[in-house]
Amino acid sequence: MIGLRRAVAVLRGPKLSPGPRVFERHTRTFVAAQSLVRAYYAALLFLAFSTLPEWGALLERRNLDLLWPVAWARLVGEPAAWTIILIAYLGGTLFAAVFPNLRAARALAWLGVFEHAAILNSFGKINHGMHLTVMTAFVLIFLPDVERSVKSAAPRAERHAYLMVLGGTQALALLTYTMAGIGKTVFFVYQAAVGEYHALSPDALAIHVAEVIILTHKTPLIGAWIIDHSYLGLPLMAGMMYLQLFAFWAAFRPALHKAWGIGLVGFHIGTSVMMGILFPENVLIVGLLMFASPFAASRPWSVRDMLYTLPLFGRRLRRLLEKRASSIASAPPPAA
Repeated sequence: MIGLRRAVAVLRGPKLSPGPRVFERHTRTFVAAQSLVRAYYAALLFLAFSTLPEWGALLERRNLDLLWPVAWARLVGEPAAWTIILIAYLGGTLFAAVFPNLRAARALAWLGVFEHAAILNSFGKINHGMHLTVMTAFVLIFLPDVERSVKSAAPRAERHAYLMVLGGTQALALLTYTMAGIGKTVFFVYQAAVGEYHALSPDALAIHVAEVIILTHKTPLIGAWIIDHSYLGLPLMAGMMYLQLFAFWAAFRPALHKAWGIGLVGFHIGTSVMMGILFPENVLIVGLLMFASPFAASRPWSVRDMLYTLPLFGRRLRRLLEKRASSIASAPPPAA
């Protein structure tokens, strides 16, 4: 338990002033959290509705390379199975959008998302577009029944549990980026150690973009421009690796929620316009969880708060700024 507390303390970083009206802020955070959950399930309904044009072709497909979550389709026949999954996907997300406080509705929404993602990955290739949606929808099943808790003897405990589950959802979403950042960092260290080209080589990004263009036979929006301006690759790659590697830390630091949301959405926009790699579901989920984060909205965070809590650099910046402020305060007044 002590080790866990120390780990959380490291992830939270430097302590900031809690600000006034702690209990009022807790209530405001809870109300914002409920609004975020409603928006999340409305977004899932939008994703389900946007897939309708694809289902006509899917209903005609046969003999797919079925993954285990949809292996039951062989028992009822593939056309009937696809219809069942479509109804569960649309119906479940609609049910959850209307009744987000019902666990049964959230569970049915996750089941529909999960089965739909399994179909999309039953064509012989695993894509990652729906993974973040599946994971976050699963964790949100465990939100407590807040409508009943308001009438209970200890609503504050239930509200705290609600915020814990939502915070865990944010942390899980950002953990996926940290895992990707760890992989990139390990390969970077190895390749740099053996003298190979690595992620922080000056023209590494330009080379990677060129490889994608050759493999896909498509020219992304600014792919050729990035190749011609290869000197931009180093700061872009370094920033991307920093954002991904420390995304999990940002989950525990509300002052960074919106900044990290901007950075990760910007990363997806960059991969889209430079390499044609699209993750629209990730942009939607990250945008919702970070831009509308109830923990970030509970108090007016300043730019200084954000700088103080930056992983790796926050403590150093704080000491530097405090030292500078102290030296200015102790300096003698200018002569008249």
